[in-house]
Amino acid sequence: MDLWEELFRMRDDQRQQLASARMVVRYEDLPWQQSRQGLLKWYLHPAIQDVGMRTMMVYVQELPPLGRSGKTSGQGGMAFYFWEGSGYTLVESYGITQRYDWEAQDMLVLPVSPEPTTYQHFNGDSKQPARVLVATSNLTDSMGVDMGVGFEQIEDAPPSKQ
Repeated sequence: MDLWEELFRMRDDQRQQLASARMVVRYEDLPWQQSRQGLLKWYLHPAIQDVGMRTMMVYVQELPPLGRSGKTSGQGGMAFYFWEGSGYTLVESYGITQRYDWEAQDMLVLPVSPEPTTYQHFNGDSKQPARVLVATSNLTDSMGVDMGVGFEQIEDAPPSKQ
C-alpha cells in the first residue's frame, strides 16, 4: 500500500462525509438515553459519524429533583455549563475533595490532571430538574478512552423516572 496516496484517499473520504454531514444538531431531535451516568442527550460522541466535527464530546445531562449523576473518574479537561437549576458538584483530585455550588448559567471547569479526577453532580432543587451541558475534547482516538489515568464509573446514577 502506498501510504502517501492513502492520505489522499482518506482526505477524499472525509470531504465526502462532510458534504452530507449535519452542521446543526437540534436538541429536540436527540433522544434521551438512560446510562450509568444518568439521563443524557448526546450532541457529539466518537460513535456519531454524521456530524461536521468529531473533535469534541458534548452532551446534556438532566438531574431529577434532588437527584444526582453517577460518580465518574477520569483525566479532567471538561467544562460543565449549568444550563438550568441549582445544586453542587463534588470534585476529588490529588486526594482532596472540594464542593462547588452552582446556579443556572454558571460554569465549572476541570483542568487536565496527571492524576484521576472524580466528579459527581447533585441537584439541590426539590421541584425542578437541573440540566448540565458537558463538553470535552474527543481524544479517544489519539489517547485511548483511559486517557492515561483511567476512565471509571465509580457509582451509577439512580434510574430516571422520565
